[in-house]
Amino acid sequence: MVALRAGDRDTAVRRLTDAAARTEDLGRVHDIALLLWQQLGEVRRAEALLRRAADANSVPAMSTLGVLLQQMNRPREAEPWLRIAAQTGDADAVNNLGNLLERRGDLAEAVEFWRKAATAGSTMAMSSLALALFTHGHADEARLWCERALLATAGQDEDPAVLGKLALVSRMLDSGQSVPEKPFPGDRTVQDNPVRVEDINDPLGLVAALHRTFLAERDPDVLDAALLASRQAVEQCVAGSPAQAEALRIRGSLLRADFERKREPALLDEAVRAGRAAVEGAHGDRARGYAQSSLGSTFLIKNGVLHDDDALDQAITSLEEARRLLGPDDPEWPGITSTLGGAFTQQHMRTTEVGGGTDLRLIAKAITLLEAAIAATPPRDPELPARLYNLAMAKIQRGALTQDTAMLSEAAVLLQRAVQGMPEQHPARAAAIRMLGALGGSPP
Repeated sequence: MVALRAGDRDTAVRRLTDAAARTEDLGRVHDIALLLWQQLGEVRRAEALLRRAADANSVPAMSTLGVLLQQMNRPREAEPWLRIAAQTGDADAVNNLGNLLERRGDLAEAVEFWRKAATAGSTMAMSSLALALFTHGHADEARLWCERALLATAGQDEDPAVLGKLALVSRMLDSGQSVPEKPFPGDRTVQDNPVRVEDINDPLGLVAALHRTFLAERDPDVLDAALLASRQAVEQCVAGSPAQAEALRIRGSLLRADFERKREPALLDEAVRAGRAAVEGAHGDRARGYAQSSLGSTFLIKNGVLHDDDALDQAITSLEEARRLLGPDDPEWPGITSTLGGAFTQQHMRTTEVGGGTDLRLIAKAITLLEAAIAATPPRDPELPARLYNLAMAKIQRGALTQDTAMLSEAAVLLQRAVQGMPEQHPARAAAIRMLGALGGSPP
């Protein structure tokens, strides 16, 4: 262990491997495997040692092997080991099986195992169970398990993940907010019910799950829970870390949604601050690109609602940088490109209104970007109709200014395609139908 503390990695790996080969103590083999995996990143060596101990009926080794295989994206191999270990009643193994089931989408069965592990004394299971119960409308039982966990962890050197989840549940319970009761999704319903608590062993995992749920359902109760979770995640993540930057990016998105609900300009100002901090703290082109994209969206809303021309310029700057950082192979690139095209359309409208003249270069750039976005969008993508509508509006602007009847005809065709693909409740459908009528067309 001296070599490990001194930083001599190769020597540490060799000594640990030799020590494991010499011992018949399965507990020691398990502990050495943990060191190789978690401290030295020797995943394959750790897996081999854990298999050796698990084959000899070591329950801790079975449980840890299951966790390791799951993290290596081999859940089918992990599940049998975790189920065998859980059958012994080992609380950690039962909790780990619950985690695996939740991550594959079977929250209903995961809750059953978390409840068993919590009853057996696992504080990690108590915190996971409390969180799952609260987010599915079972506040009373969530409070019960949260209180039990807080009592069990009092004065103990507890896992920060447990403490973080308990603090979050406590804040949500104390806020007085309520979440409507809803069933826990299982394997067969997970695609239809996106309410998941994926990766809830850290605050960022929770806020990401709540954010996805809100985007899918637009449930105001979920938005309230997500806003609380995002504040908690920003506070608990290491300052300046990639995790904190991602928490800030998500918080900016949630604050935009809160603005749409409350129409309080201060929320947009807070979203801008969160977005700027996310950009500053993001690590790597992909993370920076997503952060810039989110910040650009905030500036666009600020311009559209508050008529802040400076915000429009900043939106274009952020979106152009996001598009450059991500590149056309990124799945978010078409959406960012379309949003940027819409921003140039707005900029063209602004210059026309303010100066009385027009700069066709702006609308031409908008059309080029919008066409590129559509070309990169799959035919069945639910965002395609809105992108067709945006391109149609840009072509109408240019066609009207240049008296280009061919371009106006192209816009009418685009509007017909957009209306055909929009559901009845789509916010742009009525406007698309009106504009199509103005061009002499009729909805399909």
